[in-house]
Amino acid sequence: MADLERYAQQFFRLCAPRIMRGLAPEDLRDLQQEIILHLINDDFRVLRQYRMTGSNFDAWFCTVCINKTLDFIKRKERYERVVGDHSAATGGTSHEESAAPGDPESRALQRQITLRVAASLEFMDRYCRLLLRMAGEEFRPREMVRVLRWPPSKAKKVADDLKYCREKLRKLLSDQGVSGDL
Repeated sequence: MADLERYAQQFFRLCAPRIMRGLAPEDLRDLQQEIILHLINDDFRVLRQYRMTGSNFDAWFCTVCINKTLDFIKRKERYERVVGDHSAATGGTSHEESAAPGDPESRALQRQITLRVAASLEFMDRYCRLLLRMAGEEFRPREMVRVLRWPPSKAKKVADDLKYCREKLRKLLSDQGVSGDL
């Protein structure tokens, strides 16, 4: 357990996902402890789910961190919404002010585009999917090579590969009638 905590702290310090870096320091500390507890709960149940299937442990751990961070943010937003509803009832801001904008038609269109992107990604190789996912999490090429455990000199190759993968995804989407900036 001590080794896992040392590894996790080093990972958080050196190459934490960008989504984690945007959190307030107290939230970040809470999240980091929550991630470690998630891995060790029930006699290391989640940690034992890791299988060596071609991707390294850093990539798997990064995925766990991203998923737990998204859960943490959603939970915090729900809490703030409930507190916001309560304050609206007691004279604070109204729920309409804190609600997400968007009409049902635009949300349906957005959902349709998301499904097409997901379907297009299935036609791409595993490497491109991984690069696009990391890019979606706002990783820079030099951060991607750290996760991939490649030497820093490969950052240029990763940047070029990412550009190729984006173009390939753009082509797949335009074939389906979806256009826009990726």
